[in-house]
Amino acid sequence: MKTVKDLRDFDSLFQLLDYFTTEEICEQHLAVIRWNGTPTCPYCESERVNTLKGNTNRYKCYGCRKQFGVKVGTIFHDSKISLRKWFVAIYLVTAHKKGISSCQLARDLNITQKAAWFVLQRIRETYNVKAEKFTNTVEIDETYIGGKEKNRHANKRTAGSQGGSGKTPVLGILERDGKVYAIPVKTEKQKLSFRLW
Repeated sequence: MKTVKDLRDFDSLFQLLDYFTTEEICEQHLAVIRWNGTPTCPYCESERVNTLKGNTNRYKCYGCRKQFGVKVGTIFHDSKISLRKWFVAIYLVTAHKKGISSCQLARDLNITQKAAWFVLQRIRETYNVKAEKFTNTVEIDETYIGGKEKNRHANKRTAGSQGGSGKTPVLGILERDGKVYAIPVKTEKQKLSFRLW
């Protein structure tokens, strides 16, 4: 089993570019992350797969008889942008605390702004937090997050306000012996739906 570095483990962009010098190395890296040595068909999930001969790394599934590459079924699928540029984009998005704009990414990768926007959307969707599922007993409560009114500057105080006025209501869910989940809500009367099983 090969040891694979996560893209976020590189200390600098230079180190990342020094490691991923060719498209072939990028594809091998992706294959190890995705399949860990056992290629699996993205269409029917069969492991009866054979490597095809040729210039590109292609595979053939003997379950559904389809051909596929390592990018099929990933965020890189049907993209003409090289994996090297994708890896640099992922590094830049995750390395910057406040993210990066599509215009800046377009300049950094030497691609169009439209292509950079497409890349950013796919990366953001990958890192998007999925809805939590709870299986055990849960406890739910709300709280208000924000400073005290008396600690605000005089021109930022709200006259006659007290309690939760001006603060952000946050709903907290604690699963016994499990996960903790918090979500900001617009008002404490907002209707929320959670799947608890």
